[in-house]
Amino acid sequence: MISSMITAGDVVPLILDACPSFVAVWEIEIEQDPIHLNEDGTRLDYLDASAFSRHLVRLLKAHRSDEITASFQAIEKLLVDGDPYVKELATIGYLESLQNHAGWDEKIEASDFEGFLQPESRRWWKGLIRFWSGDSPAVRPVDD
Repeated sequence: MISSMITAGDVVPLILDACPSFVAVWEIEIEQDPIHLNEDGTRLDYLDASAFSRHLVRLLKAHRSDEITASFQAIEKLLVDGDPYVKELATIGYLESLQNHAGWDEKIEASDFEGFLQPESRRWWKGLIRFWSGDSPAVRPVDD
């Protein structure tokens, strides 16, 4: 069976399915801050990814690893089966945003999420670290 490519419209349903506790947060984001919408009324993918990253930090602090595991499975699926836009959104929108939000928290480090990474997300996670440390001129996947 051939799986279809994941496109931008598939991302949020996949994320919400993986992390049901994010549904209410996702809905409140629009009510509290309409900046999350494009002029045509569609949501801004990267702001949704940032809100989701903040939510994952909260889940980790609450020791809710079941939803974190499922969330990283969804992110892995985006990286493996996504179209080019979705793959970039998964890397820059979700993984990089998570590294940033975790780094800004007093009790959580980005490395606290590394145990949840799957093969492709681990490659891009390391690529982000290499890029931001100045060891790479671009974000590229890193093999061990």
